[in-house]
Amino acid sequence: MDLLHRIRGRYAPAAGFGGAQVLVTGAPAFGVDFLSKAYGAFPWLVLAVLVISYLQLLRAFRSVVLPLRAVS
Repeated sequence: MDLLHRIRGRYAPAAGFGGAQVLVTGAPAFGVDFLSKAYGAFPWLVLAVLVISYLQLLRAFRSVVLPLRAVS
C-alpha cells in the first residue's frame, strides 16, 4: 500500500504525462480505494441506521420519547 501511495502521489505526477489520468490496478489498489470509499461513507451509514431504528421504534411503541432514549 505504501508503494501505491508513492506511485499515485509522487511518481505519476513527476512522470509528466501532461494532465493525463494515471490509473493503478490490482488488489492493493482495489483495497485502498475500497477502504477510502467505505470509511468516507461510514458516518452517513451510522446516521441512516439511527434514523431507521428511531422510525421503527416510533412506529412500534407509538411514543416519541422512548425511541429517542433508545437511539441516544
